[in-house]
Amino acid sequence: IELTNIYLWKNENLESNDINLYQLLAHSDALITDYSSVGADYLLVDKPLAYVRDDIDEYSAKRGFCFEDIEKMSPGSKIKNKQDFINFIDDIVNNKDQYKKERKWVRDFYHKYQKGNSSKVLSDYFDL
Repeated sequence: IELTNIYLWKNENLESNDINLYQLLAHSDALITDYSSVGADYLLVDKPLAYVRDDIDEYSAKRGFCFEDIEKMSPGSKIKNKQDFINFIDDIVNNKDQYKKERKWVRDFYHKYQKGNSSKVLSDYFDL
């Protein structure tokens, strides 16, 4: 499907264009991810997230999760089927953001320092 405002980039596309995934995050309106840590990183831009959860039971049995309550640590829509995907896109288009409060809680959990001065904090800590 060719769309003018939705892009599907695979890692090969990024590498062949000398682009790092993190360069794209700030320019996106939302992120759909699976269990990848990019979701935790994306919390720093405070934009809507959706998590593909069509295989959560299988994934949990085979690999497991770092957190007992993975749903609590995934502050966004859960996509288990086509309709969940459509609902998430509709929310983005209509500027609905029902997980803002949850994102803030998880962002603060993951990211202690968010003020953009981490190098100074580290330098001061080591008295450099």
